[in-house]
Amino acid sequence: MNRLIKAEWFRARKSSGLLKWLFIVILIIIAVTFLDASFIDDNSASSFFMQFVLNTSVFIPFFFSVLAAAFVGIPYNNKTGLYEVMAGNKISSIILSKLVVVAPVITFAFFAIFTVVIGIFCGIGGQGELGQLPLRLLLLAVVTIHVTITGVLMTTATRSPVGIVLAFLRFAVFDSAISLWVNILMQNRTSEEINKAINWFVTSHVMALGAETIPTYLIVEIIVSTIIEGVVWYVISYIGFKKKKFA
Repeated sequence: MNRLIKAEWFRARKSSGLLKWLFIVILIIIAVTFLDASFIDDNSASSFFMQFVLNTSVFIPFFFSVLAAAFVGIPYNNKTGLYEVMAGNKISSIILSKLVVVAPVITFAFFAIFTVVIGIFCGIGGQGELGQLPLRLLLLAVVTIHVTITGVLMTTATRSPVGIVLAFLRFAVFDSAISLWVNILMQNRTSEEINKAINWFVTSHVMALGAETIPTYLIVEIIVSTIIEGVVWYVISYIGFKKKKFA
């Protein structure tokens, strides 16, 4: 397991400059917040955070899941990803080694930069009126972990760069389309019922973090949806490896 983790870390640092692209994507995502600079009049961390989740609710799931899939998918493209299978490593060790490297790398890099920006706004204008800011940041971290492990496991499920395409479709198309249809079908329900339904979807998770208060059901939905999707894609990946189905 340790050998596999070291190999994944080496790939993450050396594969096609993906770490460089990770930092570029993070800076782009944060910069998107400033497209609407009206929050700068307040200069508080709360105002920045609210504008951030409003502007990036689609970009975070899309960019980070695709990047995670690319970290894992490139070795399968050049066939080096098959060496760990040929070496007789346990299937669980192969899959988990990718998860414990890629998901933390992307999540840590994102929050290292994001918390610095939040800290700057705290220093300039204070926290602001938005309560539960630490909880919101923690839940945003869980959402980031959700999309990154999904990107990784979609790629191990296909054992090919096709996982990158699946990650794109999952968050850029499917998630947004289904949440929109749920919203339309439940238009006669109360706003709380609608929120409880659509907040099972990741793009809605990010948007909901900017609400006035964080309801308990949102916390449950963010955590449970992460666990459910992770388990489903892990099982699919494990079965594929077990049956030796490789591209």
